[in-house]
Amino acid sequence: MWDLRFFQVFLIFAITSLITTCSGAVDHGNVALDHARNARVDEASLSHLTPSKRQASGLTTVIASTVTVALVPASSCPPDYNPNVAPTPDCFIEAGPIRDVFAAMGDSFGSGIGAGKQWMDLAEKDRCKRGDQSVGYQLYLEPNWWWNSHNHHDVNYTACSGSKSSDMFKDGPDFKGEPPQNRQFAAIQNDAAVLWIGGNDAHFFKILDGCVYNFYGPFSIGCTDAIRDTLLTLQKDEFRQHLTTVYAEILQAANPKAEHFTLYVLGYPRFWNQDTSECDTSRMAFWNWYPGPELLQENRRDMNDLTLELNNVIKDLVARIGAGLVGDSRRIRYMDTDPVFEGHRFCEPGSKEPNPSNPNNYFFQLYDLDLSPDGTQQDNLPFLPNSSSTGVASLPNADACKFALQEPGISELDYGEIATCEISVVLQRYPNVTLDDSAYKSARGSDYSQAAYGRIFHPKSMGYTKVKDLIMAKIKADEQGSS
Repeated sequence: MWDLRFFQVFLIFAITSLITTCSGAVDHGNVALDHARNARVDEASLSHLTPSKRQASGLTTVIASTVTVALVPASSCPPDYNPNVAPTPDCFIEAGPIRDVFAAMGDSFGSGIGAGKQWMDLAEKDRCKRGDQSVGYQLYLEPNWWWNSHNHHDVNYTACSGSKSSDMFKDGPDFKGEPPQNRQFAAIQNDAAVLWIGGNDAHFFKILDGCVYNFYGPFSIGCTDAIRDTLLTLQKDEFRQHLTTVYAEILQAANPKAEHFTLYVLGYPRFWNQDTSECDTSRMAFWNWYPGPELLQENRRDMNDLTLELNNVIKDLVARIGAGLVGDSRRIRYMDTDPVFEGHRFCEPGSKEPNPSNPNNYFFQLYDLDLSPDGTQQDNLPFLPNSSSTGVASLPNADACKFALQEPGISELDYGEIATCEISVVLQRYPNVTLDDSAYKSARGSDYSQAAYGRIFHPKSMGYTKVKDLIMAKIKADEQGSS
């Protein structure tokens, strides 16, 4: 029996060695993980779970090597094992990968803003804007996702609109009224995790504002500058270190009784068809008095290239961490979501933008309809706290917005909150300008400002269905490869 103090030091050394190998010098004080402690969250913070699960369990210490953390091996099931009866804790036969609980984590792509309806009817509380047709929720409804002998299934739904990787750190501060996602993950014995993170770190909204919508009018960043700033961000060591910390903390807190814990890390899809020319004279800018840039092929190509560059960083980190994992007990998988959106982007042949309610487009634009998994279109914008009961657009306070927009490092604003803040500030600085001066007539009486704006350039429900199918196909391929 190892001395506990020696074990703690040894475990910390193992994880920090792995992180250093993946991304260079990292602040060990932020990423070293001490599994000798039990992490718990209070009852209120577990509201993202389905109703049958509300209790957080303590963490289980696992045995470490200098390269990885080896999980407790699965025990054999008895010869009289009955697949129609809930298994004993020591029996690990699976039909699908999830025995009990999995985590849906990340940013607004993970929360599924605008896709389906608001999660669990928590519109008045859900600042994270979780949609019930997100990829996490659709996996929750997928029968083949679950261990077929267990009837009690839950999703630890922590993905939160506006999250950056640093907002997920286990020892970080609360985000939008909830404990950081990695702390919530560590408090529950999850059998897998689906993660979409990195877009906010890369300033995706700055690209949309500077190159597409210009919500901030004349104060908007130029498209060329926005693209350059994002590219420089992607090249920073800090960007890679933050993502590595998120992955390492999740893997370290994985359920030790899961036969194959897998962290599915999702890449981002490209938004544009960059080869068509009919969009070259199109504009999607919010203000009709400040028209913004045209959707030139060159700009569309540059924006697509930034998405690919972000995905390359994520893919490289996942590959490096995956190469250091021993055996198949813990796995990290990169999922390229881009192919399922082929032919369903902005500026496809015959579609001159803006083209809201286009049934062929898997991404939202302003004042769009959702595209359900069955192919029907519906207006299902959730009622969010910023809404007005009078039918008049309810915009945030301009003075408060000025502070928030100047302090992005401490801000919890997501796409929609930034956009509506910028619109509010423009209206204050230009008293003669009103929402009647928007190129989008629905803006005059919008009752759903932040929801409508927050979901732009996010997948519709159909897009999430295609991503869910992609993950299931990957699971099947993994199972065939290990058989």
